[in-house]
Amino acid sequence: MCSRMVKGEGPMFAEHVQDISNYADAHIHCEMPLPIGAYIGLPILIKDKELFGTLCAMDPSGQPPLTQKQKDLIITLARSLSTLQTIYAEAETQKRKAEKYRYEAETDALTKVFNRRGWHLALDDQEQATCRTAQNAMVVIIDLDDLKRVNDSRGHSAGDELLISVAATLKGELRQDDVIARLGGDEFGILASEVSIDSAKKLFDRLKAALNASGINASMGYALRLSHSTMSETIRAADQAMYLNKNQKQKTS
Repeated sequence: MCSRMVKGEGPMFAEHVQDISNYADAHIHCEMPLPIGAYIGLPILIKDKELFGTLCAMDPSGQPPLTQKQKDLIITLARSLSTLQTIYAEAETQKRKAEKYRYEAETDALTKVFNRRGWHLALDDQEQATCRTAQNAMVVIIDLDDLKRVNDSRGHSAGDELLISVAATLKGELRQDDVIARLGGDEFGILASEVSIDSAKKLFDRLKAALNASGINASMGYALRLSHSTMSETIRAADQAMYLNKNQKQKTS
């Protein structure tokens, strides 16, 4: 119901849910132990544009219409929450920048992106941010398919050039505060914070398209932090998705 309200497919104040078809057939009715007779839902935005969540209330019974004064009070509350969330988001951004400076020295000598130690520091900081603000994050694991072949056929200098090209290509698709690291050998990791399900999928597709456009063959997988209990589980899920992608390509080759 909240997702439909945000899309403008239903009103913010619904005194009788069953009278509104887009609310009456919502899947939530199958999940709730009690019926939903009345609903209030307002979006909570960050910086007046990015959806953070919703302020919502439900009642088992239909309700009489609210007065305009009552509606204005609820709208003011939602706007106040949006303002607070914007302040928290800005504070988190500044904190993340300061944290990034702290481990920026932890870089891979060849590719000039973070090394494994820098990667783990970034993951630890992100986990703390998630615990503070329920902030979602995306972990991408990338494994090159051709590094061994390039090293064997063209020499290690060509392999080094490939690794440098991969790092530069991936970095070109990332935001300033996103983290990219060489985890060792032919494996890279990416950590992108403050993402939604949709924006994570778009970023993943951009990364994949950029590598393909550069003629770089790689197996890739990603996972979202809030879809798992811990960051460790998130990394395992991204790793498993990468290996699934690799196995699928091997079966079709």
